[in-house]
Formats: sequence, C-alpha cells, structure tokens
Amino acid sequence: MTRLPYLLASALLAAGMTAAMAQTTVIETTGPTIEIAPEQETVVRRYVIERRPAPIVLERQITVGAELPPDVVLHDFSPEIIETAPSLRDYEYVTTENEILVVDPSTRRVVRVLEAAD
Repeated sequence: MTRLPYLLASALLAAGMTAAMAQTTVIETTGPTIEIAPEQETVVRRYVIERRPAPIVLERQITVGAELPPDVVLHDFSPEIIETAPSLRDYEYVTTENEILVVDPSTRRVVRVLEAAD
C-alpha cells in the first residue's frame, strides 16, 4: 500500500510531461491576412530577389499572425511595388531562407507568407 502514492505521483508526472510536450508544438495562426493576386506575387518575388536583403534566421516556422521580435529589421516596398500591388501600401517585408514575410510594421505581425521561389 505504500507504493500507491508513488505510482500515482509517477502517473501524474508523466501526464504533465506529455501535456507540456504537446503544448510546445502548437503554433497559433490567427490574425489578419491580405490578398495579393498571383501576378502581383510574381512581381513582389522578383523585386525582393533582385534586392537580396539578408535573410533572417528564426528558431521556428513563422505563420500568419506570428509576431516578429523587435530586433528583426523590416524593409519598405518601393513605390513601384505599391503601384502594382496597392494592398501592400501599409506593409513591410523581411526574408527568411525560403520565404518572404509581409509584416504589419505597427504590430510586427506577419500578414502574409510568400514562397521566395517562383
């Protein structure tokens, strides 16, 4: 009968560890997104690739709604890009190894993720 408390404690500990491990893999994807037509995406990709800003390295995959750290430098879209894709007027961007992240600079939240390759 003295083993019962130890068994219960072990079971609770294992259940808590499993729950904690599951929580670390959840990524919230809430937040606003913006619409960009496919032909506009092509122009944006070409623009970003030509400028080749240094990609940022992040420890996790970024999704729409994620907030970027304050030390990540955001880049402005040129007036030509804004003319082509007016929905980008109030946004900036940053690149990762394989993606272009469109960011709301006032909240630093990602509003669109584009693949960096055509």
